[in-house]
Amino acid sequence: FIDNINKHIDENIIPNNVDHSHTLVGQINRNEKSKQLTFPLEDKFGIDFKNNISGIASNLIQNPAGYNKPMIAHCFEAWTVHSYEGDYNPLHAHGVHTNAGLSMILYLKVPECISEKPDEDLNRLKLNGQHYVKPKKGLLLLFPSWLQHCVMPFFGEGERRTMSANFNLVEKKN
Repeated sequence: FIDNINKHIDENIIPNNVDHSHTLVGQINRNEKSKQLTFPLEDKFGIDFKNNISGIASNLIQNPAGYNKPMIAHCFEAWTVHSYEGDYNPLHAHGVHTNAGLSMILYLKVPECISEKPDEDLNRLKLNGQHYVKPKKGLLLLFPSWLQHCVMPFFGEGERRTMSANFNLVEKKN
C-alpha cells in the first residue's frame, strides 16, 4: 500500500508539482526538493485512496473501541509533504467544514537519521500533556482536527515524506 502510494507520488504528484503550501503553515523550504504538494482526490488513484482512508476514519469514529459515534468520515483534501534537513511544521491545527472533523498523517518515507535514533531520545525533555511520535514508514495517525501538533526538524540525509488529509464528519443515516 505504502509503496503504491510512493510510486504514484513519484510518477504523478511530484511531476505535476501543484503547490499546496499557500494553505499550510509548514516551513518546508530548506532544500530545493522541499515541497508541499496537492494530492488530487478526483482521479482514479485519488478516488480509491479517498474511499479507503475515509473507511478507515469512519471505522475509528463508529467503533466502540474508538469514538463510538454514529458518524461517517469524508476525506475532502489531501497533500504530500516532502521534508529535508531543517524543514519543520510549527504548532498548528487543521480546519474542516463541519462541526467535528479528523486529520491524518501517514508516514511514507523516513530517513535513516530518524529511524535509527533511539526511542528514548524523544522523551528526554517531554512536558506533561505532550506526546512524541517517532516516525515509521507506514504509520498512520488519525486525530481530531482541532488537536494542536507540530513536526520537529531533523538533521541528516534523506527525505521525510508524509501525506496529510482532512475529514469532515457527518451524521450516519440509516
